[in-house]
Amino acid sequence: MGKVDRLAEENSLIWSNYRTPTDDIEANCYLKLIRQINPGIMLDIGCAYGSLSQKALAMGWTCVGTDISFSNVKSTQEKGIGAILNLLQDPLPFHKDSFDLVIAKQVIEHLVDTRFFLEEIHRVLTPGGKLILSTPN
Repeated sequence: MGKVDRLAEENSLIWSNYRTPTDDIEANCYLKLIRQINPGIMLDIGCAYGSLSQKALAMGWTCVGTDISFSNVKSTQEKGIGAILNLLQDPLPFHKDSFDLVIAKQVIEHLVDTRFFLEEIHRVLTPGGKLILSTPN
């Protein structure tokens, strides 16, 4: 098993069942913002088990998710949403100008190289695309 596989497996053990009491409240806040944007193609970084992407899909969005956990990627895929494993230390595996909306909910605070992360988001966003980013206070 390679380093990336080990990290993804460890992440699965940590994050696969992670929920907070405010998850539904936070999801509603994201959905309010998403409703203000014309549907297009959305990238959900840190998609967890895919519930936000699933709701955006029902609103007309085409959704793709990334997560650091094998089990979260699988759960998202089981909802009919394209999802891939990405540990966010390498470039996002998407072409330039691929997404109209990128959501990164409570991901950036876990990263060492936040500048690289934001540059990658900028690269994959279409001109005029939107970023919804949150981090705990």
